[in-house]
Amino acid sequence: MKKSKKIRDERIEKASNKLSAYMYIYMLITLMVLFAIKLVKGISPERYIIEILCFTISCIYMIISLSKYSIKLFTKYDDELKEIKTKILSKCGMICFWIIILGEFVLLFPGYLQTIDILFYALIWGIPALCITFYSIKHGLLIWGGTKRKASGKNDLAIRTSIGAIFYGILMGGSKLYSAGTFHASGFIWIIGLALGWGLPFYFIFNLFVNQGEKNADRQVKEAEREAGIIHEKQANENS
Repeated sequence: MKKSKKIRDERIEKASNKLSAYMYIYMLITLMVLFAIKLVKGISPERYIIEILCFTISCIYMIISLSKYSIKLFTKYDDELKEIKTKILSKCGMICFWIIILGEFVLLFPGYLQTIDILFYALIWGIPALCITFYSIKHGLLIWGGTKRKASGKNDLAIRTSIGAIFYGILMGGSKLYSAGTFHASGFIWIIGLALGWGLPFYFIFNLFVNQGEKNADRQVKEAEREAGIIHEKQANENS
């Protein structure tokens, strides 16, 4: 049982790293295109700070990490080094993801970003995030990881959802709190309402996603065990 669980955990980790690596490639290309458009249009530098941060920080991390293992980006290697390279690219993807998310929050309130900037950034991180989520559900990668992990997993989800909900409430309702040089206490109601309106549906929907992922993972394990049993039975018959 422990061996089966370990194999499943390794499969999930490898698949997740591969998906995040693809996410990094997608985000890097789209950010480069967006950066080029802003340069051509002569847009003020503060509106492409996020692109510059994503390029520099992720590329510096990638170069240092690849150099550590003497790996070249476009060279083919054996499975072990290939997995290391994929894991490095995966972490680069997460670096870009969080730079964009936090960058939108930090730069929006001073007025450095416009609505169109927020929209494009949301598409850049949102499309791969949705694709990864649905792929993970379908292939049984999005799971709690056992009964013991389910309780802690739900607690972690509740905490992260709360933080995300507060972030969303402040982001979308912050203008109601302070506008035209005047503080409005009613803005807190907007922030709380928006936070609950986003956080509660997200929490329960994500729970449904993970439960469905668990079912798909169990189904795949049973199919793999059945196929292994059939192969073993054929080999036994051939030997006899």
